[in-house]
Amino acid sequence: MATQTPKLNSPVNRESHLGKLRCALFTPNWPANETSNGIVTYVSVLEQQLRRDGHSPLVVTRAKSTAMRYADDAGVTQWSPCESVLSRISDRLTGIIAKDDAEQNCRRAGRGIAHALKQTGGDGAVNLLEMEESFGLARHVAQRVPFPVVVRLHGPWFLNGQANGVKQDKAFARRVKAEGKAIEAACAVTACSQKVLDTTREYYNLELPQAAVIPNPAPVYTSEMCWSADDAEEQTILFVGRFDRHKGGDTMLLAFQRIVEQFPDANLVFIGPDTGIRSQDDQVVNFAEFVAQHIDESVSQRINYLGKQTPSTIETWRRRAAVTVIPSTFDNFPYSALESVACGCPIVATRVGGIPEIILDDKTGVLVQPDDPESLAAGVGRILADRGLAAQLGAAAAEDSNQRFHPRKIAEQTAEFYRDVIAQWKAGT
Repeated sequence: MATQTPKLNSPVNRESHLGKLRCALFTPNWPANETSNGIVTYVSVLEQQLRRDGHSPLVVTRAKSTAMRYADDAGVTQWSPCESVLSRISDRLTGIIAKDDAEQNCRRAGRGIAHALKQTGGDGAVNLLEMEESFGLARHVAQRVPFPVVVRLHGPWFLNGQANGVKQDKAFARRVKAEGKAIEAACAVTACSQKVLDTTREYYNLELPQAAVIPNPAPVYTSEMCWSADDAEEQTILFVGRFDRHKGGDTMLLAFQRIVEQFPDANLVFIGPDTGIRSQDDQVVNFAEFVAQHIDESVSQRINYLGKQTPSTIETWRRRAAVTVIPSTFDNFPYSALESVACGCPIVATRVGGIPEIILDDKTGVLVQPDDPESLAAGVGRILADRGLAAQLGAAAAEDSNQRFHPRKIAEQTAEFYRDVIAQWKAGT
Protein backbone atom coordinates (compact mmCIF):
# COMPACT_ATOMS: atom_id res chain seq x y z
CA MET A 1 0.00 0.00 0.00
CA ALA A 2 1.39 3.39 -0.98
CA THR A 3 1.95 5.95 1.75
CA GLN A 4 -0.34 8.95 1.88
CA THR A 5 0.82 12.53 2.35
CA PRO A 6 -1.60 14.46 4.55
CA LYS A 7 -2.33 18.11 3.85
CA LEU A 8 -2.41 19.11 7.48
CA ASN A 9 -3.38 22.69 6.73
CA SER A 10 -6.55 21.70 4.90
CA PRO A 11 -9.94 21.79 6.64
CA VAL A 12 -10.84 18.63 8.54
CA ASN A 13 -13.84 17.55 10.55
CA ARG A 14 -12.28 17.74 14.01
CA GLU A 15 -15.30 16.08 15.62
CA SER A 16 -14.38 12.89 13.76
CA HIS A 17 -10.96 12.48 15.33
CA LEU A 18 -11.14 13.59 18.93
CA GLY A 19 -11.11 10.02 20.24
CA LYS A 20 -8.36 8.21 22.06
CA LEU A 21 -5.29 7.08 20.16
CA ARG A 22 -4.04 3.55 19.60
CA CYS A 23 -0.63 4.64 18.35
CA ALA A 24 2.40 2.38 18.08
CA LEU A 25 5.77 3.74 19.18
CA PHE A 26 8.84 2.04 17.71
CA THR A 27 11.95 1.68 19.88
CA PRO A 28 15.24 -0.10 19.17
CA ASN A 29 15.38 -1.61 22.69
CA TRP A 30 13.18 -2.24 25.70
CA PRO A 31 12.66 -1.82 28.61
CA ALA A 32 14.02 1.62 29.35
CA ASN A 33 15.64 0.68 32.64
CA GLU A 34 17.89 -1.84 30.89
CA THR A 35 19.38 0.39 28.21
CA SER A 36 20.95 3.82 27.75
CA ASN A 37 19.40 5.23 24.61
CA GLY A 38 17.64 8.53 23.99
CA ILE A 39 14.95 7.02 21.78
CA VAL A 40 14.12 4.41 24.41
CA THR A 41 13.88 7.08 27.10
CA TYR A 42 11.66 9.22 24.86
CA VAL A 43 9.30 6.34 24.12
CA SER A 44 9.16 5.37 27.79
CA VAL A 45 8.26 8.86 29.05
CA LEU A 46 5.77 9.55 26.23
CA GLU A 47 4.12 6.13 26.47
CA GLN A 48 3.51 6.50 30.19
CA GLN A 49 1.97 9.95 29.80
CA LEU A 50 -0.23 8.94 26.85
CA ARG A 51 -1.51 6.04 28.93
CA ARG A 52 -2.24 8.36 31.86
CA ASP A 53 -4.19 10.56 29.43
CA GLY A 54 -6.43 7.64 28.49
CA HIS A 55 -4.81 6.62 25.20
CA SER A 56 -3.66 3.09 24.37
CA PRO A 57 -0.07 3.36 23.12
CA LEU A 58 1.70 0.25 21.93
CA VAL A 59 5.48 -0.12 22.25
CA VAL A 60 7.04 -1.95 19.31
CA THR A 61 10.47 -3.49 19.86
CA ARG A 62 12.53 -6.38 18.55
CA ALA A 63 11.91 -9.75 20.15
CA LYS A 64 14.64 -11.05 22.44
CA SER A 65 13.71 -14.63 21.61
CA THR A 66 11.68 -16.39 18.93
CA ALA A 67 9.31 -17.75 21.55
CA MET A 68 8.35 -14.19 22.53
CA ARG A 69 7.99 -13.02 18.95
CA TYR A 70 4.49 -11.57 19.14
CA ALA A 71 3.96 -11.50 22.88
CA ASP A 72 1.96 -8.49 24.03
CA ASP A 73 3.00 -7.70 27.59
CA ALA A 74 1.37 -4.56 29.04
CA GLY A 75 1.28 -2.82 25.67
CA VAL A 76 4.51 -4.20 24.22
CA THR A 77 4.57 -5.96 20.85
CA GLN A 78 7.78 -7.72 19.83
CA TRP A 79 8.79 -8.41 16.27
CA SER A 80 11.34 -10.53 14.42
CA PRO A 81 12.46 -10.32 10.77
CA CYS A 82 10.05 -12.18 8.49
CA GLU A 83 11.65 -14.58 6.02
CA SER A 84 10.33 -17.05 3.49
CA VAL A 85 11.96 -18.75 0.53
CA LEU A 86 10.43 -16.27 -1.91
CA SER A 87 11.24 -13.25 0.26
CA ARG A 88 14.86 -14.36 0.71
CA ILE A 89 15.23 -14.72 -3.06
CA SER A 90 13.64 -11.31 -3.61
CA ASP A 91 15.79 -9.68 -0.95
CA ARG A 92 18.92 -11.29 -2.34
CA LEU A 93 18.19 -10.03 -5.84
CA THR A 94 17.49 -6.56 -4.48
CA GLY A 95 20.75 -6.62 -2.54
CA ILE A 96 22.75 -7.72 -5.57
CA ILE A 97 21.25 -4.97 -7.71
CA ALA A 98 21.67 -2.31 -5.04
CA LYS A 99 24.91 -3.77 -3.63
CA ASP A 100 23.52 -3.09 -0.19
CA ASP A 101 23.01 -5.69 2.53
CA ALA A 102 21.38 -3.02 4.72
CA GLU A 103 18.56 -2.77 2.17
CA GLN A 104 17.91 -6.50 2.47
CA ASN A 105 17.88 -6.29 6.26
CA CYS A 106 15.43 -3.38 6.19
CA ARG A 107 13.07 -5.27 3.91
CA ARG A 108 13.06 -8.27 6.28
CA ALA A 109 12.63 -6.04 9.32
CA GLY A 110 9.85 -4.11 7.60
CA ARG A 111 7.91 -7.30 6.98
CA GLY A 112 8.46 -8.44 10.56
CA ILE A 113 7.29 -5.15 12.08
CA ALA A 114 4.24 -4.97 9.80
CA HIS A 115 3.29 -8.57 10.57
CA ALA A 116 3.62 -8.04 14.33
CA LEU A 117 1.44 -4.93 14.17
CA LYS A 118 -1.23 -6.73 12.20
CA GLN A 119 -1.46 -9.27 15.03
CA THR A 120 -2.92 -6.47 17.18
CA GLY A 121 -6.10 -6.31 15.06
CA GLY A 122 -9.69 -6.22 16.27
CA ASP A 123 -10.52 -3.69 18.98
CA GLY A 124 -6.83 -3.08 19.58
CA ALA A 125 -6.01 -2.23 15.97
CA VAL A 126 -3.24 0.34 15.59
CA ASN A 127 -4.23 3.60 13.90
CA LEU A 128 -0.75 5.17 13.58
CA LEU A 129 2.90 4.18 13.88
CA GLU A 130 5.73 6.51 14.88
CA MET A 131 9.29 5.41 14.23
CA GLU A 132 12.73 6.87 13.80
CA GLU A 133 14.36 7.63 10.45
CA SER A 134 17.32 5.27 11.01
CA PHE A 135 18.38 3.23 7.95
CA GLY A 136 15.19 4.22 6.13
CA LEU A 137 13.36 1.34 7.81
CA ALA A 138 10.14 3.34 8.14
CA ARG A 139 9.61 3.31 4.38
CA HIS A 140 9.63 -0.49 4.28
CA VAL A 141 7.08 -0.66 7.09
CA ALA A 142 4.83 2.01 5.57
CA GLN A 143 4.51 -0.01 2.35
CA ARG A 144 3.00 -2.90 4.32
CA VAL A 145 0.59 -1.40 6.87
CA PRO A 146 -2.94 0.07 6.46
CA PHE A 147 -2.35 3.15 8.61
CA PRO A 148 -0.11 6.24 8.53
CA VAL A 149 3.55 6.01 9.50
CA VAL A 150 5.10 9.12 11.02
CA VAL A 151 8.88 9.49 10.93
CA ARG A 152 10.43 11.17 13.98
CA LEU A 153 13.82 12.77 13.42
CA HIS A 154 16.00 11.47 16.22
CA GLY A 155 19.18 11.68 14.07
CA PRO A 156 19.53 11.77 11.15
CA TRP A 157 22.70 9.98 10.05
CA PHE A 158 23.98 12.77 7.80
CA LEU A 159 24.34 14.74 11.05
CA ASN A 160 25.10 12.09 13.67
CA GLY A 161 27.51 10.08 11.53
CA GLN A 162 29.50 13.13 10.59
CA ALA A 163 29.62 14.32 14.20
CA ASN A 164 31.10 11.00 15.28
CA GLY A 165 33.78 11.05 12.60
CA VAL A 166 32.34 8.10 10.67
CA LYS A 167 34.07 7.55 7.35
CA GLN A 168 31.91 9.04 4.62
CA ASP A 169 32.19 6.13 2.23
CA LYS A 170 29.63 4.39 0.01
CA ALA A 171 27.94 2.71 2.98
CA PHE A 172 27.55 6.12 4.65
CA ALA A 173 26.08 7.58 1.47
CA ARG A 174 23.65 4.67 1.04
CA ARG A 175 22.35 5.01 4.58
CA VAL A 176 21.93 8.77 4.23
CA LYS A 177 20.06 8.28 0.95
CA ALA A 178 17.82 5.58 2.44
CA GLU A 179 16.92 7.83 5.36
CA GLY A 180 16.12 10.67 2.96
CA LYS A 181 13.74 8.42 1.04
CA ALA A 182 11.98 7.41 4.25
CA ILE A 183 11.63 11.02 5.37
CA GLU A 184 10.28 12.09 1.99
CA ALA A 185 7.79 9.20 1.81
CA ALA A 186 6.54 9.63 5.38
CA CYS A 187 2.92 10.45 5.93
CA ALA A 188 4.13 13.12 8.35
CA VAL A 189 7.33 14.06 10.15
CA THR A 190 8.02 15.22 13.69
CA ALA A 191 11.29 16.61 14.97
CA CYS A 192 12.61 17.19 18.46
CA SER A 193 14.12 20.53 17.48
CA GLN A 194 13.51 23.27 14.92
CA LYS A 195 17.22 23.31 14.10
CA VAL A 196 17.28 19.67 13.03
CA LEU A 197 14.04 19.98 11.06
CA ASP A 198 15.37 23.02 9.19
CA THR A 199 18.72 21.34 8.53
CA THR A 200 17.01 18.18 7.26
CA ARG A 201 14.79 20.17 4.91
CA GLU A 202 17.81 22.00 3.53
CA TYR A 203 20.05 18.93 3.21
CA TYR A 204 17.50 16.80 1.33
CA ASN A 205 15.88 19.77 -0.44
CA LEU A 206 12.46 18.76 0.92
CA GLU A 207 9.60 21.07 1.87
CA LEU A 208 8.07 18.66 4.39
CA PRO A 209 4.86 20.71 4.79
CA GLN A 210 3.42 17.92 6.96
CA ALA A 211 6.10 18.38 9.64
CA ALA A 212 5.88 19.58 13.23
CA VAL A 213 8.40 20.33 15.96
CA ILE A 214 7.44 18.50 19.16
CA PRO A 215 10.17 18.44 21.82
CA ASN A 216 11.06 15.32 23.73
CA PRO A 217 9.27 15.11 27.08
CA ALA A 218 11.40 15.60 30.17
CA PRO A 219 11.17 13.36 33.22
CA VAL A 220 9.48 14.85 36.26
CA TYR A 221 11.48 15.02 39.49
CA THR A 222 10.28 15.82 42.98
CA SER A 223 12.06 18.59 44.86
CA GLU A 224 13.92 15.97 46.89
CA MET A 225 15.32 14.50 43.67
CA CYS A 226 16.53 17.84 42.30
CA TRP A 227 19.95 19.47 42.57
CA SER A 228 20.70 21.64 45.58
CA ALA A 229 23.77 23.81 46.13
CA ASP A 230 23.80 22.74 49.78
CA ASP A 231 24.16 19.06 48.86
CA ALA A 232 26.49 19.35 45.88
CA GLU A 233 30.25 18.77 46.04
CA GLU A 234 31.84 22.13 45.27
CA GLN A 235 34.58 20.93 42.91
CA THR A 236 32.97 17.90 41.22
CA ILE A 237 32.34 18.03 37.47
CA LEU A 238 30.06 15.47 35.82
CA PHE A 239 30.10 14.19 32.24
CA VAL A 240 27.45 11.68 31.12
CA GLY A 241 27.75 10.19 27.64
CA ARG A 242 29.73 7.88 25.43
CA PHE A 243 33.44 8.45 25.12
CA ASP A 244 33.46 9.37 21.45
CA ARG A 245 33.78 12.43 19.26
CA HIS A 246 30.01 12.83 18.92
CA LYS A 247 29.42 13.39 22.63
CA GLY A 248 32.60 15.40 23.01
CA GLY A 249 34.35 13.12 25.48
CA ASP A 250 37.74 14.15 24.10
CA THR A 251 36.92 17.85 24.48
CA MET A 252 35.82 17.23 28.08
CA LEU A 253 39.14 15.64 28.97
CA LEU A 254 41.19 18.36 27.28
CA ALA A 255 39.12 21.04 29.01
CA PHE A 256 39.59 19.36 32.39
CA GLN A 257 43.36 19.60 31.91
CA ARG A 258 42.87 23.38 31.77
CA ILE A 259 40.25 23.53 34.54
CA VAL A 260 42.63 21.97 37.06
CA GLU A 261 45.10 24.80 36.44
CA GLN A 262 42.56 27.24 37.92
CA PHE A 263 40.79 24.83 40.27
CA PRO A 264 43.42 22.36 41.54
CA ASP A 265 40.90 20.53 43.75
CA ALA A 266 38.51 19.84 40.88
CA ASN A 267 37.45 16.26 40.12
CA LEU A 268 35.89 14.86 36.96
CA VAL A 269 33.37 12.02 37.11
CA PHE A 270 33.06 10.48 33.66
CA ILE A 271 30.05 8.18 33.13
CA GLY A 272 29.39 6.34 29.87
CA PRO A 273 30.60 3.50 27.65
CA ASP A 274 34.02 3.70 26.02
CA THR A 275 33.30 3.50 22.27
CA GLY A 276 36.51 5.37 21.45
CA ILE A 277 37.55 8.36 19.38
CA ARG A 278 37.72 7.55 15.67
CA SER A 279 40.65 9.21 13.89
CA GLN A 280 40.77 10.33 10.26
CA ASP A 281 42.58 7.12 9.30
CA ASP A 282 39.68 5.13 10.87
CA GLN A 283 41.69 4.09 13.94
CA VAL A 284 39.94 4.06 17.31
CA VAL A 285 41.57 5.47 20.45
CA ASN A 286 39.93 4.32 23.67
CA PHE A 287 39.53 6.26 26.92
CA ALA A 288 42.69 5.04 28.66
CA GLU A 289 44.83 5.57 25.58
CA PHE A 290 43.51 9.10 25.10
CA VAL A 291 44.16 10.02 28.73
CA ALA A 292 47.70 8.60 28.56
CA GLN A 293 48.44 10.54 25.38
CA HIS A 294 46.91 13.92 26.26
CA ILE A 295 46.42 14.32 30.02
CA ASP A 296 49.12 14.92 32.63
CA GLU A 297 49.45 12.09 35.13
CA SER A 298 48.71 14.39 38.07
CA VAL A 299 45.48 15.49 36.36
CA SER A 300 44.48 11.96 35.32
CA GLN A 301 44.47 10.97 38.98
CA ARG A 302 41.59 13.39 39.46
CA ILE A 303 39.46 11.64 36.81
CA ASN A 304 37.02 9.00 38.01
CA TYR A 305 35.94 6.92 35.00
CA LEU A 306 32.86 4.87 35.99
CA GLY A 307 31.85 3.49 32.60
CA LYS A 308 28.22 2.62 31.97
CA GLN A 309 25.93 3.16 34.97
CA THR A 310 22.26 2.75 35.84
CA PRO A 311 19.84 5.69 35.56
CA SER A 312 19.53 5.86 39.35
CA THR A 313 23.31 6.10 39.76
CA ILE A 314 23.44 8.88 37.16
CA GLU A 315 20.69 10.78 38.98
CA THR A 316 22.67 10.53 42.20
CA TRP A 317 25.80 11.94 40.57
CA ARG A 318 23.82 14.79 38.99
CA ARG A 319 22.79 15.87 42.47
CA ARG A 320 26.33 15.47 43.82
CA ALA A 321 28.14 17.38 41.04
CA ALA A 322 28.70 21.11 41.15
CA VAL A 323 28.18 21.27 37.38
CA THR A 324 27.07 18.93 34.61
CA VAL A 325 28.84 19.28 31.27
CA ILE A 326 27.45 18.40 27.81
CA PRO A 327 30.21 19.11 25.25
CA SER A 328 28.67 17.39 22.19
CA THR A 329 29.93 18.18 18.70
CA PHE A 330 26.33 17.71 17.61
CA ASP A 331 23.13 16.64 19.33
CA ASN A 332 19.52 16.75 18.24
CA PHE A 333 17.67 17.05 21.56
CA PRO A 334 19.75 14.99 24.00
CA TYR A 335 18.30 13.49 27.15
CA SER A 336 21.59 14.19 28.88
CA ALA A 337 20.59 17.87 28.67
CA LEU A 338 16.85 17.37 29.14
CA GLU A 339 17.25 15.25 32.28
CA SER A 340 19.77 17.70 33.68
CA VAL A 341 17.56 20.77 33.29
CA ALA A 342 14.58 18.85 34.71
CA CYS A 343 16.73 17.99 37.74
CA GLY A 344 17.71 21.66 38.17
CA CYS A 345 21.41 21.07 37.60
CA PRO A 346 23.83 23.88 36.72
CA ILE A 347 24.85 23.05 33.14
CA VAL A 348 27.56 23.97 30.67
CA ALA A 349 26.81 22.76 27.15
CA THR A 350 27.81 23.37 23.57
CA ARG A 351 25.84 25.59 21.23
CA VAL A 352 25.01 22.88 18.66
CA GLY A 353 21.94 21.20 17.17
CA GLY A 354 18.87 21.44 19.38
CA ILE A 355 20.75 22.09 22.63
CA PRO A 356 20.08 25.89 22.54
CA GLU A 357 16.38 25.02 22.33
CA ILE A 358 16.70 23.20 25.67
CA ILE A 359 19.23 25.42 27.46
CA LEU A 360 18.79 29.19 27.28
CA ASP A 361 22.21 30.82 27.44
CA ASP A 362 22.90 32.65 30.73
CA LYS A 363 19.29 32.00 31.80
CA THR A 364 19.05 28.24 32.38
CA GLY A 365 22.66 27.28 31.67
CA VAL A 366 25.90 28.33 30.02
CA LEU A 367 26.49 27.67 26.31
CA VAL A 368 29.96 27.47 24.77
CA GLN A 369 31.52 26.70 21.40
CA PRO A 370 31.92 23.03 20.33
CA ASP A 371 35.31 21.36 19.87
CA ASP A 372 36.88 24.14 21.94
CA PRO A 373 38.51 23.02 25.22
CA GLU A 374 39.38 26.61 26.17
CA SER A 375 35.79 27.80 25.77
CA LEU A 376 34.47 24.77 27.67
CA ALA A 377 36.97 25.27 30.51
CA ALA A 378 35.99 28.92 30.81
CA GLY A 379 32.29 28.04 30.99
CA VAL A 380 32.84 25.42 33.67
CA GLY A 381 35.06 27.84 35.57
CA ARG A 382 32.23 30.37 35.75
CA ILE A 383 30.04 27.84 37.54
CA LEU A 384 32.72 26.53 39.89
CA ALA A 385 33.70 30.07 40.89
CA ASP A 386 30.16 31.29 41.61
CA ARG A 387 27.84 29.02 43.60
CA GLY A 388 25.18 31.73 43.59
CA LEU A 389 25.15 31.69 39.79
CA ALA A 390 25.01 27.90 39.83
CA ALA A 391 21.96 27.90 42.10
CA GLN A 392 20.26 30.61 40.06
CA LEU A 393 20.75 28.78 36.74
CA GLY A 394 19.70 25.44 38.22
CA ALA A 395 16.45 26.77 39.67
CA ALA A 396 15.59 28.55 36.42
CA ALA A 397 16.35 25.38 34.44
CA ALA A 398 13.98 23.25 36.52
CA GLU A 399 11.18 25.80 36.27
CA ASP A 400 11.63 26.22 32.51
CA SER A 401 11.68 22.46 31.97
CA ASN A 402 8.44 22.06 33.88
CA GLN A 403 6.77 24.73 31.77
CA ARG A 404 8.02 23.71 28.32
CA PHE A 405 8.87 20.00 28.47
CA HIS A 406 6.49 18.48 31.00
CA PRO A 407 5.27 15.10 29.69
CA ARG A 408 1.64 16.21 29.94
CA LYS A 409 2.24 19.12 27.57
CA ILE A 410 4.28 17.09 25.09
CA ALA A 411 1.72 14.25 25.08
CA GLU A 412 -1.05 16.76 24.34
CA GLN A 413 0.91 18.23 21.43
CA THR A 414 1.66 14.75 20.10
CA ALA A 415 -1.94 13.56 20.38
CA GLU A 416 -3.31 16.66 18.65
CA PHE A 417 -0.89 16.35 15.75
CA TYR A 418 -1.47 12.63 15.34
CA ARG A 419 -5.23 13.05 15.35
CA ASP A 420 -4.82 15.43 12.42
CA VAL A 421 -2.56 12.96 10.62
CA ILE A 422 -5.05 10.12 11.09
CA ALA A 423 -7.98 12.28 9.96
CA GLN A 424 -6.17 13.37 6.81
CA TRP A 425 -5.07 9.80 6.12
CA LYS A 426 -8.66 8.61 6.31
CA ALA A 427 -9.82 11.48 4.11
CA GLY A 428 -7.27 10.53 1.47
CA THR A 429 -7.92 6.75 1.37
